[in-house]
Amino acid sequence: MIAWFILSKTLYSRLGVKFSMIGTMMVGLLGCYLHIQGNMEFELEMYPSMGFSELIVESLMGATPSLAPGIMTGLGLFGLIAVLKNENE
Repeated sequence: MIAWFILSKTLYSRLGVKFSMIGTMMVGLLGCYLHIQGNMEFELEMYPSMGFSELIVESLMGATPSLAPGIMTGLGLFGLIAVLKNENE
């Protein structure tokens, strides 16, 4: 999509990149949620009497990196900004 946009800069290539970047951002947020949810389930399985605040802290530092999918959200945001900036030129 990005190569198509760089080469042609048509309306359709611009829309394609916009939708791709928005989709990338949504998938990144969903991934963060799923990682945190999985870590919470794992921690509760190991320590059923864990308090809520401790559960949140342990889930963020759990087995799967909770905020790693956030990189996809940032990538999508940067791509969307680049297309919007290029649109105004």
